[in-house]
Amino acid sequence: RLKAGQRLPTTVLAEKFGTSRMPVRQALQRLVNEGIVVQSPGFGSRLVSPLPKEVRDVYVVRVILETTALSLAFRNLGSVQLARLEESLLKQCEARNRSFAEYLKWDLEFHRIIAEASDNDFLEREIENALSASNVYRILFEKKGGDYKPPAPEKEHHEILFFIKCGDQKRAG
Repeated sequence: RLKAGQRLPTTVLAEKFGTSRMPVRQALQRLVNEGIVVQSPGFGSRLVSPLPKEVRDVYVVRVILETTALSLAFRNLGSVQLARLEESLLKQCEARNRSFAEYLKWDLEFHRIIAEASDNDFLEREIENALSASNVYRILFEKKGGDYKPPAPEKEHHEILFFIKCGDQKRAG
């Protein structure tokens, strides 16, 4: 419901969530570290309002990180992980026309399963940061009604899963 660039006053948020200002400040600092919130002295915190180049930059980094994760994960993706990938993809497809929030949840879960299977904790954390930033951009900028249809990453996920099952690491990545 927030808009790009919207101010996030600590006192107002604390009242809304029925807490003190300290946990709100800590949460905002975490969001600053993830690139979701910007803090300015004398102005406070506000939601990011990225330029198109900033959005492109995040997606370029995501591709690099996730391609590396898939390469590392390929040998670790056993039947349990494949079942989890299939489930996340199925639930993502089911949620597509029902709930944007649920759709995003399952979309991100697909990426997280692969990152986890990479067995590289640092890479997994960096992917999580990139996912957080790009997810905010999607929430801020993808239209959720009318004639506009957001991109369909589940189609790409189907292809990735197919090539993983075929053992074709090059085409999966």
